[in-house]
Amino acid sequence: MLKAVAKNDIQLVLNFLDGDIISTRIASYLKSYGVDKDFVKFWMCVNGVDVTAVLSLFESSLLIKASEVCDKDEVKTFLSMISYSNLSCNEDTLYLIEPVEVILKQGYRFAGNRGNNVCENADESSLKAVYKLICESIPGSFANTKEAYLSFLSDFLFRNRRGLARCKCIRENGKVVACALTSAETETHALISGVASDSAFRKGGYGKRVVSAILNELLKENKTVYVIALNDSARGFYEHIGFEKYEKIAYIERKTDV
Repeated sequence: MLKAVAKNDIQLVLNFLDGDIISTRIASYLKSYGVDKDFVKFWMCVNGVDVTAVLSLFESSLLIKASEVCDKDEVKTFLSMISYSNLSCNEDTLYLIEPVEVILKQGYRFAGNRGNNVCENADESSLKAVYKLICESIPGSFANTKEAYLSFLSDFLFRNRRGLARCKCIRENGKVVACALTSAETETHALISGVASDSAFRKGGYGKRVVSAILNELLKENKTVYVIALNDSARGFYEHIGFEKYEKIAYIERKTDV
C-alpha cells in the first residue's frame, strides 16, 4: 500500500532509509521540513508493518528509495499520475521507471584523511555571491534568476538554522572565488555539492581547499560524506582528494508533465 507519510510515520521512514546518497537527501528534507509543508511531500510504500519504498517530492524534483520487495506495479502507477520535472534514484531502482533517457552520475564516499585547510563560513551576505559563482561554474546547476536564488536562499537558511546545511567559501580581495556547501545533511551523513571556483583561480588549489575545509567539519562530527561527480574532471578531482567510488545515481529529466 502506498500512502502519504504522516507525523507518526516519520521514524519508521527514517529507519528504512539506510544512509546512502538518495536516503541522505530524503532524510535531510524530512528532518528539516517534516510532513506539513506544501512544497515538499513524502509517500511510503508499506507491506504490513514494513516500509518498502519512500518517495520525496521537493518543489518539482522527485527522489525514490525502494527495496526489491516493494509493490512495483503500485509505484509505477503512482509515478505515472504525479507531476514532476526530474527524478533521481539509485541505479538499481531503475526497474521502477518506464524506459527513458537516463543520465548516470557517479556517487563518491569520502575514504581519505582530514586536511588542515580553513575557510570562512558563508553567511547570508555572501550567499548571493556563492549562488552566482555556482551558476557560472556549473552549467545547469541552478537557474540564474532572482526567483530561483530566493528559493535557494530560503531553503538553505531554513536548514542551516537547524544544523542541516552549511557553506564554506574563500575570498580574494573581497570577492568570493571558491565555495562548497552541503545540499543534504542528517546527524550521520552529508552530501557535498555546489563545489565551484572562479575560472581565474581554478589552477590555484582553491577547490581542494574549500572541499577540505567543509570535510574537516563533517568528519569531526563523525558523518559519512558523499559527493556526486558530474564529469570526468570532477571524478579525477574527488578521487585525488580521497573519495572512493560508491554508487551510481540515475537522473531523469521528465519530458512532459502528466
